[in-house]
Amino acid sequence: QNALLSRESRSQLLALLGERGSEMDHMHLSNFWNKLGAHQRRCPRRRAWLEQHLDGIQGLQELTVKRLHQCDARALATIAHGAAHSRFRAEEVVSLFDDLADFAQHRLKRFNPQDLSLTVWA
Repeated sequence: QNALLSRESRSQLLALLGERGSEMDHMHLSNFWNKLGAHQRRCPRRRAWLEQHLDGIQGLQELTVKRLHQCDARALATIAHGAAHSRFRAEEVVSLFDDLADFAQHRLKRFNPQDLSLTVWA
């Protein structure tokens, strides 16, 4: 978690994914998506950067889907929120959002009011 906090750029985040992605759990990944979304919101040339790093982003999406079974509602909402703010084109993240929606739908009966609120917020 501390390694994520020290990364100050999108490229540093993706480098961390390459270095330590296999060690990341659902909480690390939700924090990763949150930081990526925050960087994308405030950085110029968002689209150009995404296009240059599509392979790394694809790896992030694949790892996220593999870890979905670990997610609680908060992690799920944070991933969805961060991905939404990352400014992808729909076709670049449709499979991620499909997987998030399927996962949430299967867990919906176990969600408490706060879990529902977090999911709707995302």
